[in-house]
Amino acid sequence: MNADKRKHERIKPQSLTANITIFAPSNDSEIHLEGLVLDMSTAGIKIKLFSAMPENIPKSKIRINLLMPKSGLPLTIKGVIKRLDNNSECGIQYYKDNPNKEIDNLLFECIKSV
Repeated sequence: MNADKRKHERIKPQSLTANITIFAPSNDSEIHLEGLVLDMSTAGIKIKLFSAMPENIPKSKIRINLLMPKSGLPLTIKGVIKRLDNNSECGIQYYKDNPNKEIDNLLFECIKSV
């Protein structure tokens, strides 16, 4: 039996870098981080951060900027952090208002580039 209970199939892109902006509501500041996309689905994305996430970040809006692996077109995804572990891997759930077509195109390009 598969131990992974995810509802959505995960895609593992190769060498896809993400630029993350966290909008901290408490002081109207922005935190900028970079990381490597480990996997993604139609519901969320898992990123290995290149540097540690600052501590005590409240629930914040997140913007992820990516370049599509084949076309090189920029893509922005909005979300919220769902998980953060000790290895600087964070799971981000997409906001519902992201254009589904853009996320589908990203997943398609990542499948084609594997």
